[in-house]
Amino acid sequence: MTAIAERRLEQLLKGLPLERQAEILAALHNEIAQERQRRVESDALRAITAAIATSDRLIEGAAEFLEHLSRLVRAHGCAVALMDPGRRFFTVASRNFPDPAFPATGPFTNALTERLGRGRVPVPLAEAETLRRHGRAVPARVAGWAIPLLVDDELRGFVTIRRAHADPFTHDHLRLAQDAVMAAAPGLMLLQRLEQMHRGGGGPIEGSSADAGEDPGRGRSSPRLRRVPAKPKRGRESGLLRRHDGPHA
Repeated sequence: MTAIAERRLEQLLKGLPLERQAEILAALHNEIAQERQRRVESDALRAITAAIATSDRLIEGAAEFLEHLSRLVRAHGCAVALMDPGRRFFTVASRNFPDPAFPATGPFTNALTERLGRGRVPVPLAEAETLRRHGRAVPARVAGWAIPLLVDDELRGFVTIRRAHADPFTHDHLRLAQDAVMAAAPGLMLLQRLEQMHRGGGGPIEGSSADAGEDPGRGRSSPRLRRVPAKPKRGRESGLLRRHDGPHA
């Protein structure tokens, strides 16, 4: 607050009861704190879009997205899966540990993807008792959410976020994660289309699943792509995500 604003505030508060002054000051400080938080969140979302935009491959863009997402919502683990041309899902990248909700190999559909496709809102994930690290099962109690990645209100992928069972995500964390998925959707869809064009529209990227927290270079990666200016199209594809007002079972 500037010196001029402080003097103006003193004039407005002058003569008011002390209790009323305290209420006004508390409300003002709360509004200032909220505005600062909004700016921090906006900067974080811009960083996500910029990181994906500067990536040449889908696997790299997804790993960058998960790195930013894990910091934004303080996730202990997160992963992203996208839909292939056969309308099955494949894991693009995971961070810190492979998500137990994802099959270990191959494209998949399951009860989770069906539920996301029907509701198109975040879905709570069942608690996992063990995780796999470096090929070994490690005891761990983690819970989290699956967040749909939507394009024109159609499911095109989803993101999972996990935390220790004793430290669940808050409503604000879930809201931030939804905003992050919305910000990432256009860039991830573009990278996926470019790689599909390079491969002639084939299936999921061979060797595309990577653990960003362990060894992002594992497996055979697809070749780096040069960006080609897109032809003008009518309308535009958006990564709009239906807002979820709060956790629902």
